[in-house]
Amino acid sequence: MASLQKRKIVLIVEDDGDVRLMLQEMLADDGYRVLCASNGQEALKVLAHVRPHLILLDLMMPILSGWEVMAAIGTDPLLTDIPVVVLSAYVDQAPQGVVCAVSKPIAIDELRALVHQHCE
Repeated sequence: MASLQKRKIVLIVEDDGDVRLMLQEMLADDGYRVLCASNGQEALKVLAHVRPHLILLDLMMPILSGWEVMAAIGTDPLLTDIPVVVLSAYVDQAPQGVVCAVSKPIAIDELRALVHQHCE
């Protein structure tokens, strides 16, 4: 199964460096190829060149928020079918189009299960 997961790409969009690093290390240990962006603008630059299997998206970020990223994804037919999981303290305000929202602080086992589910 690890060889299958190594082909799966997860994009983490999170402005908190500690959270981003923790998620990056966890998913890399699980065998995923992990790309990171510290804000929405960086995420859109990554998405212009790489099509991940899953996006983990914070909502409250500088430059471009998670809501703005979702609006941009929604207008691009090449990106609209990528599953997006929101990671936020504001899960009740998650934008339309996300597959689910995970509340911060993040329950690691729940998040790990969601990543596996959406990357199968």
